[in-house]
Amino acid sequence: MVLPHVATAVRSVVWSQLDALRTHDAERALSFSTPERQGYGTPEHFLETIARTVPQLIQCRSAEFEHPQETEAGVVQPVRITSSDGSTLRALYLLAEQPDGSWLIDQCVCASPATQSRKTWVC
Repeated sequence: MVLPHVATAVRSVVWSQLDALRTHDAERALSFSTPERQGYGTPEHFLETIARTVPQLIQCRSAEFEHPQETEAGVVQPVRITSSDGSTLRALYLLAEQPDGSWLIDQCVCASPATQSRKTWVC
């Protein structure tokens, strides 16, 4: 069971990254990723990759957070995202606790409910 303060922290990180993506703030969006993931490229490349592969994240109009689940790898936060065009997407965010006690996004798997096609991207 995920403790309430952890659930709040995890949701805040995911929402903050979605907000940064929506406003095209590449540096801020990448800052919510684990240090290992931040090393994969520039913030601009990160934003371009997401825009190309999962545009619903950038066009996020609303996000419905489900109950997070604890795993051996960290906390999984399921989110139902509705984009500005009305399409929906289910995203599973894996967040890892950092040495300072904060939480950062390690990866995200997205699936479209209509097609059940999945896209995995590393935050």
